[in-house]
Amino acid sequence: MNQTFSFSRFLLLVKAEFAEKGRIQLLTAGLLLVFLLLLMLPITIVKEYGGFLSGLHSLALFMIVYFGGSLYTDLAFSQYGPRDKGMAALMVPSSRLEKFLTPLVLNLIVIVPLMILFLWLHNWTVDYANAKLLEDWNTTKGNNRIPATDISEKYRKIPLSVIQFFTLFYVVIQGVVFLGSLYFTKSSFVKTVTAFILIVLILIMANRGIVLFLLADTSPSGLSAVPFFSWDVVYMIPRYKSFHVAYSDGTENVVYPLLIVIVLILWYITYVRLKEKEI
Repeated sequence: MNQTFSFSRFLLLVKAEFAEKGRIQLLTAGLLLVFLLLLMLPITIVKEYGGFLSGLHSLALFMIVYFGGSLYTDLAFSQYGPRDKGMAALMVPSSRLEKFLTPLVLNLIVIVPLMILFLWLHNWTVDYANAKLLEDWNTTKGNNRIPATDISEKYRKIPLSVIQFFTLFYVVIQGVVFLGSLYFTKSSFVKTVTAFILIVLILIMANRGIVLFLLADTSPSGLSAVPFFSWDVVYMIPRYKSFHVAYSDGTENVVYPLLIVIVLILWYITYVRLKEKEI
């Protein structure tokens, strides 16, 4: 097959794949949207402050955006799983790059807006809920001279540094699942998640070991050190002290783009794996 990329042929391949998997993809995307709204909108309806409502936003991030988005990504190369369907998919008269870009594009047009929608909903709902609490407080108290800072900031937004980290980590996870959906022919999601968790645990243990080695002279009582993120160090003796060690601006400019490079590498490995399947 001619390996020259053809945009018109690429569009035909996108239409063909959407016709084959569009129903299940739309159903999955629709369910993700519904559950995302169900978890994030209650904060705007309840009149009184409830800490569990903020917890629903965290639940939406991990269960809907992370887990649900990964389930959607796992559909990317589902046609290459069964042997009979896999052979038919490989024999489609299109270039290797077209076969690779088709599931990638159909995946990105859902998982990227999913994260953007979460971020927008989080900011809007928190601002709306705080404004509503402040309005109710002013109406009830009838005394605007009382400081209302605690009321107007009752619900806290996720810190920007945490948002940046989890957004980039989300992209990395999607890259891993995208590769796993092609690499594993059976139970791809379970195998990918298992392998990813094992790798992450190894990285966390290695990173923690490095941090403890650097702080060996101080013997911290508690430590939180996640790879590519800040450190939280706690000392209980002789008196309680805690330190938050964040990246400098210069270091962030190196570390965060590194995560993007990792995603590009994962995509390239996926492309090579597709080439191996064709051979």
